[in-house]
Amino acid sequence: MPATGWYPDPDGTPDRYRYWDGTAWSAATTNDPRQRPPIPGAAVPRRPRRTGMALLIGVLVLVVIIVVAAILIMRGQAPRPITDQTFPSSTVSGWDDSSPTPSATASPTATPSPTPSGLAPCPSGDPNLRAAHPNDDRVYGGNLSFTRAAGFRPEAQEARLTFAYDVVQQVLPVSTDPGWIAQLAVGRLLRSDGYKSARQTAEGLVECTVTGLMYEPYQPSRKDRQSKAITVSGHSGWLIDTDIRVVAPGLALAGDHAVFIVAQDGENWGLFFGAAPIGNPQLNRVLQSTIDSLRAS
Repeated sequence: MPATGWYPDPDGTPDRYRYWDGTAWSAATTNDPRQRPPIPGAAVPRRPRRTGMALLIGVLVLVVIIVVAAILIMRGQAPRPITDQTFPSSTVSGWDDSSPTPSATASPTATPSPTPSGLAPCPSGDPNLRAAHPNDDRVYGGNLSFTRAAGFRPEAQEARLTFAYDVVQQVLPVSTDPGWIAQLAVGRLLRSDGYKSARQTAEGLVECTVTGLMYEPYQPSRKDRQSKAITVSGHSGWLIDTDIRVVAPGLALAGDHAVFIVAQDGENWGLFFGAAPIGNPQLNRVLQSTIDSLRAS
């Protein structure tokens, strides 16, 4: 899945972007995603505020336009638009300033189409809201945990799963230009957000991950290998094994082999999301061994 780059701010603020360095979100934000990555600890430049004089001039111009339009209408002439110019929308670079511009994505204001899980749009969660967990050799999120993966970076929070809670991950960079990572993550989904049955919850987890920030700015396609009921430590759940493919200039891999698992946690659900590059046997073995080590409490 994508690594470093500017992304729409996970908190949902329009026209604001936050930098993802591959493991964590920056404190700095910007409204111009074409600028270079922020220097750690430095503030990101913001557009200057309008002065009082500029606002006054703007109001006077608007009044003049209204008066002229009214005169033209009284004379039987329809007012013409001031300009036909279409301004280009902002684009987010692939992962740095030298990367090709990605294909346009849907407007944030567009109404999402219904999904098989019934979660349209995806719920708003709080992935950074952490619960208390044991301090041992395992990685915990929600009611699930797995054995810490050797060679991967130490666990850290994953803010891009904006629809979930208590999310933590381990990652391993596999490409730098453009950026791509292998990932192992666990967290929690709430029944009150619309997650009901095991299968519907697993399907919602896949949909919200694939269509959310995780795979921006690409437009991924999905082809399931299997979808089946499972149990994790005696907790009923569901597993979806799928290939998530992307097309990106310079990316020497086809996308992710991803496994999504949910396990019942009282009336809520624990989640697991693991992804390894398609065609990478070593990392896919790590993915499988992590799944084998998965436990529910």
